[in-house]
Amino acid sequence: GKELIACVLNERVLYCGHSQKSATLLTKEKGEKMDKKSINKQIRGISNRGALLLVIFCAVVALFMFFRSFMYRVSEYGSMWQDPKIIWSLSNALLFFVLYPLLLLLYYKCLNRQNGLRLSGAFKKSQRSKGWIFKWLVITIGVSQLAGIILSTVAREILKDSAVSNSISDMVVKSKTDYLGMILYGIPVVLLAPVFEELIFRATIYRNNRPMGAMFAAVVTGCAFGIWHMNISQIFMAAFCGVFLCLIFEKTKSIKTVMFIHFANNLLFFGLKFAKLQI
Repeated sequence: GKELIACVLNERVLYCGHSQKSATLLTKEKGEKMDKKSINKQIRGISNRGALLLVIFCAVVALFMFFRSFMYRVSEYGSMWQDPKIIWSLSNALLFFVLYPLLLLLYYKCLNRQNGLRLSGAFKKSQRSKGWIFKWLVITIGVSQLAGIILSTVAREILKDSAVSNSISDMVVKSKTDYLGMILYGIPVVLLAPVFEELIFRATIYRNNRPMGAMFAAVVTGCAFGIWHMNISQIFMAAFCGVFLCLIFEKTKSIKTVMFIHFANNLLFFGLKFAKLQI
């Protein structure tokens, strides 16, 4: 039984893009038995790397949000901290051009030294046809949007709107002719998020947890992806979408395919959000 577990772990690691060095660390040598203690140690290592990355990520974001809210409360009316467009732009600039790159650098240069996972391993040619990709694009968007609408509505009813408030993103675009606001909102949501979020969540967190099973890794990554959105109207939709994106990545082996589906989903969200302003 232990020999079989070692072989399964070895196959899973090689399958999700780890190097042969990674597989050797899990199995010591090909065909050698691994005792239960060694297997548990490897599992703890996988969990700790993913958890530490998420903790750092959430802590930095929460700290910045607290600072942003504090400055909004104490600043004088008319200052830059009272302008939603400036706050939104500053927040996203720090998020996409500072925090995300630093997290990727931290993981692949420090936390990832032993298992040999490489970011380049996620950039492969899709192993599924364009028709298959389109079918799952429609299913992913449809299921995640429907589940998000239903569950967020239920959550709002339970909370009686007591914990639901407009986020700063809802204040960026003030009218249907506020084209500057639409551009400032659209660039990070439609163009930047699909790239950087996929590099963190699917290419890194999902692959880090993949040796523990595809479904387990998909659910963990999807839940983390939902919680990261920190908006009750988006949490459930993002969680379902995150799970589907992980499973699509599992089948296609291509992060570029998943980025495209993420882009299509966010573009639809962007279009629906501002179509309401035209009514």
